[in-house]
Amino acid sequence: MREGWGYLRIVADGTAHPNRQTTQLELRRLFNLSSQVFVALQPANHLLLFLAFLAAAPLAFCQQGTVIGTVVDTSGATIAHSQVRLSLDNGGPHQTTQSGHDGDFSFPSVASGAFHLSFAAEGFAPNTIAGELRNGETLNLPHTALAVATTTEVNVTQTQAEIAEAQIKIAADNLRDLSGGDCHPSRQ
Repeated sequence: MREGWGYLRIVADGTAHPNRQTTQLELRRLFNLSSQVFVALQPANHLLLFLAFLAAAPLAFCQQGTVIGTVVDTSGATIAHSQVRLSLDNGGPHQTTQSGHDGDFSFPSVASGAFHLSFAAEGFAPNTIAGELRNGETLNLPHTALAVATTTEVNVTQTQAEIAEAQIKIAADNLRDLSGGDCHPSRQ
């Protein structure tokens, strides 16, 4: 049996096969051998082999988790249609979603590890939080509050008299610069 495996390895490496038919023949022999081994097992072992596969299957899928939460304002009211972006710290692909009418969002199938969530909504200041997701975990975040964005608009206006006074001052400064000194020599 070991010779068959060793010969197959040599054939697969491409170092000792005389022609393509020999390689195909050796692969068929290997398949037949694995089928014979499976058939040779007792039916109870078939069940054990199947159960072992089922037990190991979740481990392959538990390298991910889910991140869920709700976007609210500072008063606790939910914010619908806010943009939520998940960035993995390990450089994995970014995911984006939009919160629902109830402010809820969900990121299923997130790779485990450290991440950042960024939130943005019209009329609100953006917010970013960090977290870490473990294998197979559903991480339910506390409500994420966005503060109302504040803008201050200042309009400065001057009266006609203030504008005229500023223009006279500018003209006097320009005259002084041109004459090389004080434009009122009698005041010296």
